[in-house]
Amino acid sequence: MTKKAKAGKSGGTVLAAFRAVIDKQLPDLLQEVELGPEDTDPDRSDVCDNLWDNYIIGSIDEALSEAGIKEESADAERAYEAAREYFRARYKVLAGEQLKTAATKSAKASAPRSLDELLQKALDRDEWTTARDLVERGANVNPASGHAPLVALLNKAEHAARFAKSADDGATDEEDNAIDFVGLARFLLEKGADPNRRHFGATPVMMAAGLSVELLEVLIEHGGDVSAVDDDGRDALSHVQDVATAKALLSRGVKPTTAALDNAVGCFSNAVSYSKNAKDRAESLALATLLLEAGAPIEPQKSGQSPVPLVRAAAESDTAMLELLLARHPPHPNLLDDRGNTALHVAARDGNEKAVRLLLAAGADPKQKDNQRKTARDVASKNVRALL
Repeated sequence: MTKKAKAGKSGGTVLAAFRAVIDKQLPDLLQEVELGPEDTDPDRSDVCDNLWDNYIIGSIDEALSEAGIKEESADAERAYEAAREYFRARYKVLAGEQLKTAATKSAKASAPRSLDELLQKALDRDEWTTARDLVERGANVNPASGHAPLVALLNKAEHAARFAKSADDGATDEEDNAIDFVGLARFLLEKGADPNRRHFGATPVMMAAGLSVELLEVLIEHGGDVSAVDDDGRDALSHVQDVATAKALLSRGVKPTTAALDNAVGCFSNAVSYSKNAKDRAESLALATLLLEAGAPIEPQKSGQSPVPLVRAAAESDTAMLELLLARHPPHPNLLDDRGNTALHVAARDGNEKAVRLLLAAGADPKQKDNQRKTARDVASKNVRALL
């Protein structure tokens, strides 16, 4: 026997050391293996034997060596047997606890989700019949995070409107056609949906204003604020795309702004350049006319500040909007945008001869310089340079 053993390493002390080894290593080892129901029984489990033979016994041998007991001795045999018995008992307890924990987690994962979670999933998938049913059953229409059903509905309506306008043959999506946007919006609002909840700075009223007067009216009826502005200072009237919706807002005291007029010019530009739809073109001209008659200023609040509707209109080959704006008395042909451009700069750069002639006739100054110190002639295309 070595000096260390002679110093008084009793069998009880050695067994305590073995138990400490097992208690330290076994929990971590079990976390690395996948257990089945049979693995809680040490007599039936291959996992139990594998952990003992390949991991624990090596640490037991080290502890035995440190105790000064020879592996071939009777003391070693008794220590091994006691350690093995303790290991199997601890294994049975820990394996059972681990399986129970795993079963609990699995049950939670497979358990029915809350109505709010199911609603979010339905909104992700555009399953509006399901979403309505979940709201009817009590799902939260104003969640702290995730999709607000009303906002999601308006986004879907916007998508449907864009699809309809972009389709060359005027076709619409069958799935979109099945959605009663106005009726569903009313339902959500009656269930308590917030009519003023913002989405990237825009309110539902602003979103609806760009879609239809029917959606707008439902929101206003349920407390939607027509005076709110977005992060760029634009109100609902600055999102409108048709005369009926604009009238609905004007009748409620909303004052037309330069931004609202610029939006009408943008609608005209889209009709000319993208949809190429004569009806959309006529509607945007009627919208701009209505706003001008209601007092929309053609000039920005400060010189050199965008948007400038006249400058935007000058970029179009179709000069109908430009003529409408120039007909305003007194005309403002030399308004500057944030780059110092006048409408004449834009028309000259694009080589739009008709627009150049209209602007010059209205008093546009060909010597006006932009922020780069360039005149309209300096940037003009060859076909219009002689006019300047």
